[in-house]
Amino acid sequence: MGLDNFWESGKTVSFDAPLRLCGSFTSENTLICFRGKVYSDLIFHVTGVSLYQETIQNQTICEMATKLQATPYETAWGQAGTWMYTITAEEYADLQRMFAAYAKAGASLGGSW
Repeated sequence: MGLDNFWESGKTVSFDAPLRLCGSFTSENTLICFRGKVYSDLIFHVTGVSLYQETIQNQTICEMATKLQATPYETAWGQAGTWMYTITAEEYADLQRMFAAYAKAGASLGGSW
């Protein structure tokens, strides 16, 4: 068991190139959920926000997206120390794309654990 996160939005958010995130479930190039447990430590390190919440409102998602965009992978990964999971530069870029797109769509992020 662990954390799964799911996007809640009234808008469809599609990605030209599929997102390659652990445990992600997509429908017609729209990401529905992802395995938050894998990314929670890195996300918290970069944004200061825990994915372990029932709901993260859009204003916070926008702030998280801005921080993710402003933090290069090498900086995020290099300052982190030891992580439970290895996250590739490609996964980090997909996290950046995902948070930016859902922030723009006005989405909130739900969590279940």
